[in-house]
Amino acid sequence: MLILASSSPRRKELLKKITTDFVVISPDIDEGALSFVPAKDLAAEESKEKAYAIKAKYPNDEIISCDTIVVLESGEVLSYLAIPISAKESKSPAPSSRSSISTSLARS
Repeated sequence: MLILASSSPRRKELLKKITTDFVVISPDIDEGALSFVPAKDLAAEESKEKAYAIKAKYPNDEIISCDTIVVLESGEVLSYLAIPISAKESKSPAPSSRSSISTSLARS
């Protein structure tokens, strides 16, 4: 069984374009526990943690997980979920051109 380890409706929508043969299971992880991870690595580490959390419960299944973060010019890290929908739709979720968005995918 293929499991999408995400509660994101957008990720579910994107995966449905490839296959409908999957289930969605939201991982229960504490993303704040990774506050020591450098911003450049945070999306990758969070997506891995999500995959590991689901893989521990479903060891024989294929897991896909993702994470997206926004790093503001000030260095503040935001979860992509913290960005207002209107900003996401305008394709400029961060208030500065020096901000960056990082997305990572993990497969287990």
